[in-house]
Amino acid sequence: MIGDLEINGGEILLKHYLKDWLAQYKQENVRKNIYILHERNVNTKILPILKIKLKDIKPLRYQKFISYLADQGYSKRTIEIIHGTMFNALATAVKPLKKIEENPCEGVTIPRAKSKKKEKLEYIKSDDITLFNALNRILKKAGLEKMPIHGLRHTHAVLLLESGASMKFVQERLGHKNITITSDVYSHISEKLENTSVDGYEEYMNSLKS
Repeated sequence: MIGDLEINGGEILLKHYLKDWLAQYKQENVRKNIYILHERNVNTKILPILKIKLKDIKPLRYQKFISYLADQGYSKRTIEIIHGTMFNALATAVKPLKKIEENPCEGVTIPRAKSKKKEKLEYIKSDDITLFNALNRILKKAGLEKMPIHGLRHTHAVLLLESGASMKFVQERLGHKNITITSDVYSHISEKLENTSVDGYEEYMNSLKS
Protein backbone atom coordinates (compact mmCIF):
# COMPACT_ATOMS: atom_id res chain seq x y z
CA MET A 1 0.00 0.00 0.00
CA ILE A 2 1.07 3.60 -0.58
CA GLY A 3 1.10 4.33 3.13
CA ASP A 4 3.62 1.53 3.69
CA LEU A 5 6.07 3.13 1.26
CA GLU A 6 6.25 6.49 3.00
CA ILE A 7 9.64 7.50 4.38
CA ASN A 8 11.05 10.29 6.50
CA GLY A 9 7.90 11.74 7.98
CA GLY A 10 5.42 11.05 5.24
CA GLU A 11 7.66 11.58 2.22
CA ILE A 12 7.44 9.06 -0.59
CA LEU A 13 9.66 8.41 -3.58
CA LEU A 14 8.07 8.98 -6.97
CA LYS A 15 9.04 5.49 -8.13
CA HIS A 16 7.25 3.90 -5.17
CA TYR A 17 4.18 6.06 -5.65
CA LEU A 18 3.86 5.39 -9.39
CA LYS A 19 4.29 1.64 -9.08
CA ASP A 20 1.69 1.51 -6.30
CA TRP A 21 -0.62 3.78 -8.32
CA LEU A 22 -0.39 1.32 -11.20
CA ALA A 23 -1.18 -1.64 -8.95
CA GLN A 24 -3.99 -0.03 -6.93
CA TYR A 25 -5.71 2.25 -9.43
CA LYS A 26 -5.00 0.89 -12.91
CA GLN A 27 -4.22 -2.81 -13.06
CA GLU A 28 -7.74 -4.03 -12.35
CA ASN A 29 -9.65 -0.93 -13.42
CA VAL A 30 -8.65 -0.24 -17.03
CA ARG A 31 -8.33 -2.29 -20.19
CA LYS A 32 -5.16 -4.36 -20.39
CA ASN A 33 -3.71 -2.38 -23.30
CA ILE A 34 -4.24 0.90 -21.41
CA TYR A 35 -2.56 -0.53 -18.32
CA ILE A 36 0.41 -1.74 -20.39
CA LEU A 37 0.73 1.73 -21.91
CA HIS A 38 0.81 3.40 -18.47
CA GLU A 39 3.25 0.80 -17.15
CA ARG A 40 5.60 1.26 -20.11
CA ASN A 41 5.51 5.04 -19.71
CA VAL A 42 6.34 4.75 -16.01
CA ASN A 43 9.15 2.21 -16.37
CA THR A 44 10.84 3.38 -19.57
CA LYS A 45 10.11 7.11 -19.92
CA ILE A 46 9.40 8.62 -16.50
CA LEU A 47 11.35 6.84 -13.76
CA PRO A 48 14.69 6.67 -15.61
CA ILE A 49 14.65 10.50 -15.61
CA LEU A 50 12.66 11.62 -12.57
CA LYS A 51 14.57 9.95 -9.73
CA ILE A 52 13.07 12.16 -7.04
CA LYS A 53 10.56 12.32 -4.21
CA LEU A 54 6.91 12.83 -5.04
CA LYS A 55 6.79 16.18 -3.21
CA ASP A 56 9.76 17.49 -5.24
CA ILE A 57 7.87 17.51 -8.53
CA LYS A 58 7.14 21.18 -9.09
CA PRO A 59 5.63 22.80 -12.24
CA LEU A 60 8.98 24.14 -13.50
CA ARG A 61 10.74 20.84 -12.91
CA TYR A 62 7.99 18.95 -14.70
CA GLN A 63 8.10 21.40 -17.62
CA LYS A 64 11.85 20.75 -17.93
CA PHE A 65 11.10 17.02 -18.02
CA ILE A 66 8.60 17.48 -20.85
CA SER A 67 11.00 19.73 -22.76
CA TYR A 68 13.74 17.13 -22.31
CA LEU A 69 11.55 14.52 -24.00
CA ALA A 70 11.09 16.86 -26.95
CA ASP A 71 14.85 17.41 -27.14
CA GLN A 72 15.30 13.64 -27.35
CA GLY A 73 13.21 13.58 -30.53
CA TYR A 74 9.97 12.10 -29.19
CA SER A 75 6.93 13.13 -31.24
CA LYS A 76 4.43 15.54 -29.76
CA ARG A 77 1.83 12.76 -29.65
CA THR A 78 4.18 10.44 -27.72
CA ILE A 79 4.94 13.20 -25.22
CA GLU A 80 1.21 13.84 -24.80
CA ILE A 81 0.69 10.16 -23.95
CA ILE A 82 3.52 10.20 -21.38
CA HIS A 83 2.12 13.43 -19.95
CA GLY A 84 -1.30 11.77 -19.72
CA THR A 85 0.15 9.06 -17.48
CA MET A 86 1.84 11.56 -15.17
CA PHE A 87 -1.15 13.89 -15.06
CA ASN A 88 -3.46 11.04 -14.16
CA ALA A 89 -1.12 9.66 -11.50
CA LEU A 90 -0.49 13.00 -9.81
CA ALA A 91 -4.16 13.97 -9.98
CA THR A 92 -4.79 10.88 -7.84
CA ALA A 93 -2.00 11.99 -5.50
CA VAL A 94 -3.94 15.26 -4.99
CA LYS A 95 -7.35 13.68 -4.63
CA PRO A 96 -8.31 11.36 -3.04
CA LEU A 97 -4.86 10.56 -1.56
CA LYS A 98 -3.89 14.11 -0.52
CA LYS A 99 -0.17 13.34 -0.87
CA ILE A 100 0.42 16.68 -2.62
CA GLU A 101 -1.64 19.87 -2.59
CA GLU A 102 -1.89 20.48 -6.32
CA ASN A 103 -1.05 18.77 -9.57
CA PRO A 104 2.26 20.12 -10.95
CA CYS A 105 1.37 18.73 -14.40
CA GLU A 106 -1.40 21.28 -14.91
CA GLY A 107 -0.67 24.04 -17.39
CA VAL A 108 2.39 22.36 -18.93
CA THR A 109 3.36 23.34 -22.46
CA ILE A 110 4.10 20.41 -24.74
CA PRO A 111 6.60 21.57 -27.38
CA ARG A 112 7.02 20.14 -30.82
CA ALA A 113 9.75 17.53 -31.03
CA LYS A 114 13.09 18.64 -32.37
CA SER A 115 13.40 16.58 -35.52
CA LYS A 116 16.72 14.77 -35.68
CA LYS A 117 15.82 13.89 -39.25
CA LYS A 118 15.57 17.58 -40.11
CA GLU A 119 18.92 18.31 -38.48
CA LYS A 120 20.47 15.47 -40.46
CA LEU A 121 18.89 16.79 -43.67
CA GLU A 122 20.35 20.27 -43.05
CA TYR A 123 23.77 18.69 -42.53
CA ILE A 124 23.44 16.75 -45.79
CA LYS A 125 22.42 19.92 -47.63
CA SER A 126 25.50 21.65 -46.26
CA ASP A 127 27.69 18.80 -47.54
CA ASP A 128 25.97 18.96 -50.93
CA ILE A 129 26.75 22.67 -51.22
CA THR A 130 30.42 22.03 -50.46
CA LEU A 131 30.60 19.25 -53.04
CA PHE A 132 28.68 21.30 -55.58
CA ASN A 133 31.12 24.21 -55.25
CA ALA A 134 34.11 21.88 -55.55
CA LEU A 135 32.59 20.23 -58.64
CA ASN A 136 31.96 23.59 -60.28
CA ARG A 137 35.58 24.62 -59.75
CA ILE A 138 36.79 21.39 -61.37
CA LEU A 139 34.40 21.75 -64.33
CA LYS A 140 35.39 25.38 -64.83
CA LYS A 141 39.08 24.48 -64.79
CA ALA A 142 38.46 21.74 -67.35
CA GLY A 143 36.46 24.09 -69.57
CA LEU A 144 33.23 22.13 -69.15
CA GLU A 145 29.69 23.37 -68.55
CA LYS A 146 28.17 23.29 -65.08
CA MET A 147 26.14 20.22 -64.15
CA PRO A 148 24.10 19.14 -61.10
CA ILE A 149 26.10 17.08 -58.63
CA HIS A 150 23.51 14.31 -58.84
CA GLY A 151 24.04 14.29 -62.59
CA LEU A 152 27.62 13.25 -61.89
CA ARG A 153 26.33 10.45 -59.68
CA HIS A 154 23.98 9.31 -62.45
CA THR A 155 26.78 9.39 -65.02
CA HIS A 156 28.96 7.34 -62.70
CA ALA A 157 26.23 4.68 -62.42
CA VAL A 158 25.74 4.54 -66.19
CA LEU A 159 29.46 4.16 -66.83
CA LEU A 160 29.62 1.36 -64.27
CA LEU A 161 26.82 -0.54 -66.03
CA GLU A 162 28.32 0.03 -69.47
CA SER A 163 31.67 -1.24 -68.22
CA GLY A 164 30.02 -4.52 -67.23
CA ALA A 165 29.29 -3.95 -63.54
CA SER A 166 26.29 -5.86 -62.20
CA MET A 167 23.10 -4.11 -61.14
CA LYS A 168 23.73 -5.39 -57.59
CA PHE A 169 27.16 -3.75 -57.52
CA VAL A 170 25.69 -0.44 -58.71
CA GLN A 171 22.94 -0.68 -56.07
CA GLU A 172 25.51 -1.04 -53.30
CA ARG A 173 27.69 1.68 -54.81
CA LEU A 174 24.81 4.18 -54.86
CA GLY A 175 23.53 3.14 -51.45
CA HIS A 176 20.02 2.26 -52.63
CA LYS A 177 17.94 0.42 -50.04
CA ASN A 178 17.07 -2.37 -52.44
CA ILE A 179 17.90 -3.40 -55.97
CA THR A 180 14.39 -2.60 -57.23
CA ILE A 181 15.11 1.12 -56.93
CA THR A 182 18.31 0.77 -58.95
CA SER A 183 16.62 -1.39 -61.57
CA ASP A 184 13.73 1.06 -61.99
CA VAL A 185 16.06 4.04 -62.46
CA TYR A 186 18.56 2.34 -64.77
CA SER A 187 16.35 -0.19 -66.57
CA HIS A 188 16.83 1.66 -69.88
CA ILE A 189 20.60 1.19 -69.59
CA SER A 190 20.12 -2.48 -68.78
CA GLU A 191 17.89 -2.94 -71.85
CA LYS A 192 20.42 -1.13 -74.04
CA LEU A 193 23.24 -3.37 -72.82
CA GLU A 194 21.08 -6.45 -73.34
CA ASN A 195 20.31 -5.42 -76.93
CA THR A 196 23.99 -4.72 -77.53
CA SER A 197 24.87 -8.17 -76.25
CA VAL A 198 22.28 -9.80 -78.51
CA ASP A 199 23.53 -7.86 -81.54
CA GLY A 200 27.09 -8.86 -80.73
CA TYR A 201 26.07 -12.50 -80.45
CA GLU A 202 24.26 -12.41 -83.80
CA GLU A 203 27.27 -10.79 -85.49
CA TYR A 204 29.51 -13.47 -84.05
CA MET A 205 27.23 -16.30 -85.23
CA ASN A 206 27.02 -14.79 -88.74
CA SER A 207 30.80 -14.57 -88.91
CA LEU A 208 31.01 -18.32 -88.27
CA LYS A 209 28.74 -19.01 -91.23
CA SER A 210 30.80 -16.97 -93.67
